[in-house]
Amino acid sequence: MFTTPINGTYVPLPLLSFAIEYNFFGSDPLPYHISNLVLHLVCTLLVFYFLRLLKLDSIYAAFGALLFGIHPMHVESVAWITERKDLLYTLFYLGSMIFYLLYIQKDNQKWRLLYLSIIFFILSLFSKIQAVALPIGLLLIDYYLERPLKYRLAFEKIPFFLLSLLFGIAGILILKKQGVLQINETYTFFQRTFFGLYALSSYILKFFAPFNLSAFYPFPVSPDQPLPLLYYLNPLFLLLVGVLVYQSARYTRAVVFGSLFFLFNIIFLLQIVSAGIAFLADRFTYIPYIGLIFIVAWTIEKLVKKKKGIKYILFPVLSIFIILFISLTFNRCKIWENGLTLWTDVIEKYPMGNTIPYLNRGNVYMNSGQYEKAIADYSAVSEINPKNETGYLNTGFIYYQQKNFDKAIEVSLKGLKANPGNVMLYDNLAYYYFEKGDYENAVSNFRRCLEIDGNKFDAELGLAVSYYCEGDINNSKRYFNEAKEMDSRLSNGMSGIAEMERETKNSFSDKMKTILKKMFEELK
Repeated sequence: MFTTPINGTYVPLPLLSFAIEYNFFGSDPLPYHISNLVLHLVCTLLVFYFLRLLKLDSIYAAFGALLFGIHPMHVESVAWITERKDLLYTLFYLGSMIFYLLYIQKDNQKWRLLYLSIIFFILSLFSKIQAVALPIGLLLIDYYLERPLKYRLAFEKIPFFLLSLLFGIAGILILKKQGVLQINETYTFFQRTFFGLYALSSYILKFFAPFNLSAFYPFPVSPDQPLPLLYYLNPLFLLLVGVLVYQSARYTRAVVFGSLFFLFNIIFLLQIVSAGIAFLADRFTYIPYIGLIFIVAWTIEKLVKKKKGIKYILFPVLSIFIILFISLTFNRCKIWENGLTLWTDVIEKYPMGNTIPYLNRGNVYMNSGQYEKAIADYSAVSEINPKNETGYLNTGFIYYQQKNFDKAIEVSLKGLKANPGNVMLYDNLAYYYFEKGDYENAVSNFRRCLEIDGNKFDAELGLAVSYYCEGDINNSKRYFNEAKEMDSRLSNGMSGIAEMERETKNSFSDKMKTILKKMFEELK
């Protein structure tokens, strides 16, 4: 877990937590959800303590923590089990910053507190690579608390910046090795810059108005299309926000601190240099929103203390917002109940916006035996992106399961027309012909598979069986021996076939196994 990246990420502590839970509870999802909820509640308490150490009164720090705990944008980080990494990295991130604040404010055991801050920072880095932003957060704390510029101020940050640099470089290398670091691929760097700026504006607006949330936000246009005008005008909004923040520095450091805390914790997640397929994501705001929450809580405290009567207007208004947020969060949790509710919600908000929601919902339908609905979703995948072979593959497989080989063949041929040279489509097509009894076309398509990929085991085996059915024993033996060289388990006869099925969790058809049994007996 500590030496192997998973899906382009390095998250050993979340994986370790899953391993512990799996050891005790297996695949029962309830304990994992309970763990996520408990971690979220602990993070909420830490936000309260963090705000208190930033010298907010208890009632306003409590309001800020409550806002953090119930914000609809945080549902994704808690309801989605595999976002455990957000919760763990936030817990250790806040712990590190709290120990740093105590280090500043305490007179005794100061260096011990700094060491604890470094340890918690390391734990945060082992939970999610985005923790690399923490050293900048420490500098922002120094700025807000007006710590004098001295040598020690820089010296105490050296371990933090070294760790941040080390993990940051490692993270980039991991992404590059996994092939998920995209620069000028699909979308140009110019386009991605405007996508990132638009995402930044969206995060600011969704903090105050968390509506139209989605588990997946598709890009607004295809790569060859011009961006909507709104994306070019959006930087003007960010410029206005920047000017207001800059002007606020004349009167207080609080707004600058909160704004930069938000910015530096979200900037690596704007997907300008993309590390994934997300345009923006609710979960990216889990830590960054603490900066905006601080500004809101600080502003409320200052207004109430400055204008005595305003609390009678302000508190009822805030209560309405809290009730609204609770309602939105409660309903958002229902959307995350299962794959069907989740992807249906995305499709309703972004119909025909991307293939992923249709593909994922189609998989839910297929796994539950709702084949007609699955076919409709897979057809939408092919309609949105004819170059995406998955819709054709899955639709053909459904027809194959229904023994409708003609339809399976028709869909596969349609897929090959859009994706000439796709080895998986040729492979499936060959099997459909084989199951139909058209061994000549089966041979033709299995051979095409080997022309594209000369090391394709199932094509070698498919050719051996198809030639056997045609009565061409010489070619059958030839390809059988070649398949046996690729996988020696074939020498064990049907027990070897059974072992392959267990390992791959894919079953050979009854027809295929019957013919293989005859072949094993004859070749013996």
